[in-house]
Amino acid sequence: MMLTCNNLIALIKDTLTLIDTEEKFRNIFVPIDNEQEAISYVAYLSRTYPKYDIAKKFRYRVYSSHFPSTYAKRIAGEFEVLLHDKKVFGCGPHPNYYKVFTVTEAGQIALLQTVKMFEDPEEDALCVD
Repeated sequence: MMLTCNNLIALIKDTLTLIDTEEKFRNIFVPIDNEQEAISYVAYLSRTYPKYDIAKKFRYRVYSSHFPSTYAKRIAGEFEVLLHDKKVFGCGPHPNYYKVFTVTEAGQIALLQTVKMFEDPEEDALCVD
């Protein structure tokens, strides 16, 4: 079973279908035909999210020279996708990352790079369960 904090239910041919395994998800959403599908597919299965126009705040502890926005581009029969992640749970700090993946039209995902971008010192004492 996929580990999520929600249930994914899709209306397929007038029937509500619970998608509770990665295999069911792949069977429904593959092949991946375009950049928008690549972002959605990778985001759901990797538990990352799209983020655009990230503002640098003066108080941040910065670890990367740039804060890239989400993108997807087709490269040699697959897609390169950049998405974002954050350490949400546990006690601070709560770093923000960007991650670069490839995903094939058949739905095979590979993580190419994880880059720590910044931490907000105001979240250092924050504990989230």
